[in-house]
Amino acid sequence: MSIVKAFLSHSSKDKEFVRAVAQELGRQHCIFDEQAFKTGDEFKQSIELGFDYSSIFVLFASKNSLLSNWVDFEVEEAWYKTLEKNLRKALVYIITDSIDIENLPIWLKRAKIQRGNVPKIVAREIRTHLDKIGEERKNPFVGRTEDIQALQEILTPADVEYPPHVFFVTGLPGIGRRSLIQQVVPNSLGLKPLRSPLRLGEGFSIQDICSSVANLAEPYSTDSRFQQIMKEIQALSKEDALSRTLTNLRRMTNNGELPIFLDEGGLFDSDGNISESVQSIIQALSSNDEAYIAIVSSRKPFGSSEYIAKIRLNPLKTEDRKLLIRTLDRKYTRNSRIRKDALRSSEVSELAEYTAGYPPSAYAAMEVVEEYGIDVVLADKAKFTELRIDQFVKHLSKEKISVNEKNILCLLASYSPLPLTIIASTLSKDMREISNFISRLIDLSWVVVEDRLYRVFDPMQDAVIKAFGIPGSELIKSLTTSLIQLIDDPNFEEKRLDLHRILYRASWFIKDNNIKERVIFLFNDLIKTIKSLYDNDRNYSKVIEATEVALNKCDSKSDYETIISYRAKSFIHQEKWQYAEQEIEKLKDYAPLRNLYYLYGFLNRKRGNISDAITAYLDSYRCGRHDEAINRELGQCYFLFRDYEQAKHYVQRVLEQQRSKKRVNFYALDLQVTCKLK
Repeated sequence: MSIVKAFLSHSSKDKEFVRAVAQELGRQHCIFDEQAFKTGDEFKQSIELGFDYSSIFVLFASKNSLLSNWVDFEVEEAWYKTLEKNLRKALVYIITDSIDIENLPIWLKRAKIQRGNVPKIVAREIRTHLDKIGEERKNPFVGRTEDIQALQEILTPADVEYPPHVFFVTGLPGIGRRSLIQQVVPNSLGLKPLRSPLRLGEGFSIQDICSSVANLAEPYSTDSRFQQIMKEIQALSKEDALSRTLTNLRRMTNNGELPIFLDEGGLFDSDGNISESVQSIIQALSSNDEAYIAIVSSRKPFGSSEYIAKIRLNPLKTEDRKLLIRTLDRKYTRNSRIRKDALRSSEVSELAEYTAGYPPSAYAAMEVVEEYGIDVVLADKAKFTELRIDQFVKHLSKEKISVNEKNILCLLASYSPLPLTIIASTLSKDMREISNFISRLIDLSWVVVEDRLYRVFDPMQDAVIKAFGIPGSELIKSLTTSLIQLIDDPNFEEKRLDLHRILYRASWFIKDNNIKERVIFLFNDLIKTIKSLYDNDRNYSKVIEATEVALNKCDSKSDYETIISYRAKSFIHQEKWQYAEQEIEKLKDYAPLRNLYYLYGFLNRKRGNISDAITAYLDSYRCGRHDEAINRELGQCYFLFRDYEQAKHYVQRVLEQQRSKKRVNFYALDLQVTCKLK
C-alpha cells in the first residue's frame, strides 16, 4: 500500500491555479511537478516515477493543457496505468469555459468530469476521492454485528423522545472502539466522526479542553492569531471556558461532525470518578442539546445517568476472529507477489485461536505469515503465544524493520503526531523516500494517519519505545528546528496546537528555554514531560526541575499527587532520603493511603530496608492498590528476601495483568525464570 496521492496533470500556463490546489491538498497527498520533480531530473522519468506513487489521475482541462505535448504524454501514461489497475480513478476538472467534454481524450470522457474554478473547492473534492480509496485500503472491520446493533439502539432508541447526547465506547485500545463509531454514527446520527480525536491526558482542565476544541473549530490563518486565541482561552474562568467549549461543540455538530474524546489518562481522577472538567461538559449537554460527543476509554464510568449511554467492546468471538483472518488472508493473497494460495480452514482456526480476539494481533500475525509462511508461525507457537504486540515488535524489529523505519518509529513514539514534511526534514530525508517508509509502516498497522498528521498506533507506543528507545539530543534539535520553521511559515494552516505542544515537550530535552517562552502548551505537556524524563530519559534532576514548574500551574488534587509522587521518587533515585520523606509527607492530606504506603515501600526498598518495604507494600495492597507496579515491587522484594515462593506468586500476578492487556513485562518474565531456578 502507498500513501494515497493524486497526480495533477496540467499546462504550465495554468500553474497558478493548480499550485493553489496542490497547496490545499498538501505535498503528501499529491504529485505536483514543482513539489515532486527534482531539479535536473529527466522530465519524462519524473512523470513516470510520479505515476508509481499515484492512485488518482487528475486532468485540469483547458485550451492550454489540451495543446500541451507533456499533458498528452501524461494522459497516455495514465491510460496504461489504468489498464494495469495501478491507477484507481480518473478525474477531470474543466477550468476554462472554452473547453467542452467533446474536446477531451476519448477514454477520459468516461471519467468523472466537473467544471471547477475555485481551488479550495476542487481540492476538497479531490480529497474526498482520496479518502474513499484510503478507506478501501484500510484493515477490514468485521463481525461486531451485536455491537453495531447495540450502539444503533443506544443512539436512536425507539421509546425515548430525547436520546443521550453523550455516549461511551469502552474496551481495550486497538480493539475497534473508534472503528465501531465510524461504522454506526453516520447512518444513525447523520454525523461524520472526526478522524483526529481530542486526546484527554492527565491534567486536562476545562481550559485545556476548550483550547483543544477551539483548535478544531475556530478559524485562524496566522500563528499570531492562533496564539491570541489560545492565550484568551487559558485566561478564562472555568465557567467561561465551559461556555466557549459548548459553543464550539455545537458548531461542530451543526457542521455535521462528531467530536470524539479519547481517554489518555485524563478522563478519570485518582478515585475513578469522571474528572471535573469532563463532568461539567456532560452535565451541560442535556438530551435535547444540539451537540453530541463520543468518549472512548478502556475504563467504564461508574454509576448511571440519563445523559450518558455506554457500550463495552469485548475481544472478537471465535467466528469473528476466523472471519477477520479469512478477510485479511484474501487481501494478502490478492496483493502478494509471493503467496497465492489461501490458508486452509484448519490453519485459519488455529491462527484465530492464538490472536485471542484482539485485532492488532491478527494484523501482526498475517504480516509474519506473509513474510515467513504459515508453517513457521504455527510450528513456533511458544514464540507467538497469544500473539502479543510486544513480541511482534521485538520479532519484526530484528527481522524486518529497516534503520530508516526504526528512526521514524522512534521519533513518532515520543513525538506524535507530526506532518510528513517534519518527519522528512528531521531525519534529513527526501519526501518521496520518507513516503515509502511511512507507507510500509502504515501497512504494518504501526503508524496511522489522522488529518494529514502521522502517529504511532496507540497500542504500539510503549512497545516501540522499549524496542528502539527515545530520540537522541541531536535528533530532537533537528525536530525543534523543523517545527519552528513550519510554525513560522505564514502559508501553513494545519492544526497548530499539536505542533506547539510537541515543540514545548522537546525543548525540555535540549534545555532551550527560549522555545518554552514562545510556544503554547497545556498542563498535560508538563505531566508528559515529567513522565518521559523519569521513565525513558531517567534524568531525575530534570524531573525535579519540571515538577517545580508544574506545581506553579497545578490546581487539581489529583495532579498535585502525581507531581509530588514523581518528585519523591526522583529524590529517592538520587538517594536524597530526607528530601524524599519531606515530599511524601506533603501527600498526607492529598493522596489515598494505598499510594502513600506504596511510596514508603519504594523509599525503603531503595534504602535496602527490605523487611520494612514489604510491610509498607502489603499495607498498600490491603488499602486497595493491586496494580502491576505493586505486584512487581512485592515480587522483587520477596526475591531479595529469598522467599522465592512469595516472589513467584506476585510475579505471576504481574504476568496475568500484562496478559489481559496484550503486553509482556520482560522484567517480570526474567524474574519468574530466576525464581524457578532457585
